Amino acid sequence: MKYTAEGLRDTLLSMIEEMGDHPERYAKNPGKDFTRRRSLTLPALMKLILTMDEKSVWKGLLGYFGNEIDTPSVAARAKRYFSLSRKNA
Repeated sequence: MKYTAEGLRDTLLSMIEEMGDHPERYAKNPGKDFTRRRSLTLPALMKLILTMDEKSVWKGLLGYFGNEIDTPSVAARAKRYFSLSRKNA
């Protein structure tokens, strides 16, 4: 594989999708965190963390979810963020 920006992006996105296949590996409470279907799945949360460049979390959420009416709240984002395990960091 060539080391191009597109190749690196594709590799990163595939790794993030793999994380979504096994959220118990990255959850603080495996079997509980990231088990329900939410708009902030593990892959969505990871992409959001990597792409947020706004000064406000709320503006970042609106930008990521395209100003949709069902955009998750800042509190929902914080709850999901703190569900991530720090052991793999």
